[in-house]
Amino acid sequence: MGGKKVVAACKPLVWEILVTIAALLLLSFLVFRMEWGEEQIRAGVLIVYALSCFAGGWIAGKSALRKRFLRGLGYGGLYFLLLVLISLTGGGAAKAEAGEIITAFAVCAGAGMLGGMFSGIRG
Repeated sequence: MGGKKVVAACKPLVWEILVTIAALLLLSFLVFRMEWGEEQIRAGVLIVYALSCFAGGWIAGKSALRKRFLRGLGYGGLYFLLLVLISLTGGGAAKAEAGEIITAFAVCAGAGMLGGMFSGIRG
């Protein structure tokens, strides 16, 4: 019985990762074809974060009966922590400015929370 809970808890993270991979592939294609500058790339990365966390929040909210926004917020925060851990292993987090880190956290947490809220809308 405990295994099913672990799988259910990992499902939003798996979706976040899959959306991230697909969105980064699209972003890299757009950067290559349109020859974007640094500012456009940074904006694109934030959009990738938002899409991924929204998807994770949506999936997490679908499995919750109450407090969907908190689940979405939690998975957005967890996604951000994974980003920080991956950046630390690559040495990228040490170079980041505090404003960039705060912005990334706000985007991840906010998009995850929105995904959780929107998962409760019945159409």
